[in-house]
Amino acid sequence: MSNTCVINYSVPVSLNFDTELFVNYLCTSLTITNSFFEFTFVSVPAICDMHRVQLNDASETDIITFNLTEAPLSTLSGLIGDIYICPDIANHHARELNHSLDIEIQTLITHGILHILGYDDQNVADKKLMFAKQDHLVANYQ
Repeated sequence: MSNTCVINYSVPVSLNFDTELFVNYLCTSLTITNSFFEFTFVSVPAICDMHRVQLNDASETDIITFNLTEAPLSTLSGLIGDIYICPDIANHHARELNHSLDIEIQTLITHGILHILGYDDQNVADKKLMFAKQDHLVANYQ
């Protein structure tokens, strides 16, 4: 079955890749089927406010992921995710890491989907595993 990807822009962002094609690549690579992902590009104040209200954290962040899936994660089918990305913060990180905004946004999209799959980055071992997986997926798309 197919996956659905919706992209919303509450702030402008200029990317040199097709976001939906990239999400389809991730779904194929991760064997995700019959799932729905909605990505919204938001401003710095919007993501900071969401981070404070939803996660009780006043710090700045580049991505917030909400897993709305009701099915067991082991099925990799029927996943539902709501992912918010701040392109301004992503652009700042891209410059710090000396790569393009495209690579940073692809990394964040991958990061969000991996969170929906159950990956976590709250401790060193889990973070290492998650970041290795996201780096591998982004590198193989290039």
